[in-house]
Amino acid sequence: MVYCFAPTCSHSSEGQTCKIFAFPSTEKQKDEYRRWIRLLRRQDREPSKHSRVCSCHY
Repeated sequence: MVYCFAPTCSHSSEGQTCKIFAFPSTEKQKDEYRRWIRLLRRQDREPSKHSRVCSCHY
């Protein structure tokens, strides 16, 4: 089961409320990745290669 990386969000891949998206990961998507980090405002940790964001926070 995968949980959304957004702070205080408890949505998971098992739920029916939303879809789950992977962080941008290619070299061309570096700016988009930085934008996601800035918009999520998660100060306590960095996303891993397994981190995902739900469509409610996408």
